[in-house]
Amino acid sequence: MRLIVFSAILIAFLCIFAYAETHIPPGEVHGIWERTGSPFYIDGDINIPTDSMLIIKPGCTVIFTGFFMIIVDSNAALRAVGTEEARIYFTASDTTHPDSIGGLSSMLITYSEDVCSLCYCEFRYLRSVWVLDIFSSEHYISHCKISKCLNGIYMWDYYWDWAASVDRILDSCIISNNTGTPIYTEYICGSIVNTIICGNGDGIIYAEGAVACTSCTIERNGGIGIDFEHSDYNVYDCIIRYNDGAGVHCGGRGGNIENNTITNNNGAGVALSGCMCTGSAGVSSNIIANNSGIGITAPGLPLRGGGFSIYNNTISSNEGGAISVYEMLEGFLYIVDNVIVNNNGSEAIYLGLYEEPPYYLTEIEFEGNIIANRCDDELEVFPCTTFAMSVTNNCFITIFDSDSFWSSLIGSVASLTHYGNRFGTPVCASYVLIISPGWDLFSYPFADTTVLSEFYPSLLADGFTYDNPARRYEPVNPVSAGYGFWMLSDIDTVILISDRDYIDVVSGYLFPGWNLIGLPAVLIPVTDLTDLPGVIPPIYGYDGVEYFIADVLYPGKGYWILTEDTVYYELP
Repeated sequence: MRLIVFSAILIAFLCIFAYAETHIPPGEVHGIWERTGSPFYIDGDINIPTDSMLIIKPGCTVIFTGFFMIIVDSNAALRAVGTEEARIYFTASDTTHPDSIGGLSSMLITYSEDVCSLCYCEFRYLRSVWVLDIFSSEHYISHCKISKCLNGIYMWDYYWDWAASVDRILDSCIISNNTGTPIYTEYICGSIVNTIICGNGDGIIYAEGAVACTSCTIERNGGIGIDFEHSDYNVYDCIIRYNDGAGVHCGGRGGNIENNTITNNNGAGVALSGCMCTGSAGVSSNIIANNSGIGITAPGLPLRGGGFSIYNNTISSNEGGAISVYEMLEGFLYIVDNVIVNNNGSEAIYLGLYEEPPYYLTEIEFEGNIIANRCDDELEVFPCTTFAMSVTNNCFITIFDSDSFWSSLIGSVASLTHYGNRFGTPVCASYVLIISPGWDLFSYPFADTTVLSEFYPSLLADGFTYDNPARRYEPVNPVSAGYGFWMLSDIDTVILISDRDYIDVVSGYLFPGWNLIGLPAVLIPVTDLTDLPGVIPPIYGYDGVEYFIADVLYPGKGYWILTEDTVYYELP
């Protein structure tokens, strides 16, 4: 009987223990919050006093019953360090109206010790997470999640000191589905690394300071992907795509945008407006593709004693053109070794430079670029007779009247040097394909037969072509010239093919119904096919998202053509 009574008491105790809760009244707090006391209800503003520490253990839940704050005084510390299996949760008691009720207002970190950190925490249904007065801490916030808040995280250092920079202010975090801005920093020097910022009402905003963004994914946000309002800009190894604004906007000083994938944004890929560059700055080794604006636009760059380089980028299929640089003051401009293909707009590259004293551009170098676009003009220079320009070793695939091209440039600059340039067909020594995630339609413009994986490492399966007589798709691998085929990829990538023999002519028969064709290594006017008897226009291409009516047929792409009879064709 005593055993039964003891068991009943033990069960009752465990039930109470399992549903323990702790209410924290306003005032000072310190010590350790254990999981056994969770959840912790914050019933007013609390602060951790000087020379004290509050430690929140893994698995705890902290619930704000109103619009309250955790304040960390000078030389105090807050350590909320969970684990991947036992995160620490910060949330509000009212999760229905975070914009009007809110929970956690801010975490005020004032000259905190390096031991102050937030790791493996999750913040939900709060107005925002504010971290103020960061000072000399490393890996400050890591492996945290902030979602379904009014805003994400606001970081500010009132006692801003360039020498006292933070190593990493955010590391390996996920900031998603917040109503407003996911990250806003002001007077901060440090870096955001390995962080995912997606589905928020706005993008990242950096105000005054020097924040670098490295190895992050910024996608499907409601505004600009990354907006440097007045700060130095440095963006490395990031994926920035499908944002409802420019991919990267910089209105601050100088820096570098390097080795990023910037695609499918509703605006320019990279927009640099009025940046005061006191040294050298650049945009290099990026994929900038399928943006609704210009690939790279840079109006009003006052380069005081330095210059601006656009180097080794792939700039493709941007609706507003490839590059626009104008009202540039002083210094040099290098546009070197870029692949600039398939961009729309009135001109692919526009250089409208400022020439009134006392500032003037001393040198512009345009070298080693591959250019093939859908624009009226490939390279247009607004008359500016105060600088020298060199145009060397470029390949202009779609410009055939080279004499008139040089005449236009000579009349626009003080002196022009040009040599080693190639015009027209066949295409240049290298061939470029831009592959986006999902299915896309390609062809192989070379004379040999090759296994797909040799050139398309991101391919997830065999290619598929369409067999017209059999009315079905057939797998194809290896591939050769003359027909189109579908490929499936899971990443953005650029394929650069060189040292291959291009095929200049493809020929064959089109059968009644739909045919999937490939092209030789030259641009083909659509009328070369639609003018053939038995061909029913239009001809359709596929841009990775939807079908479009083609007006020019590009090598390396596949196209659908409909005929009412058997038709022999030869291209070009």
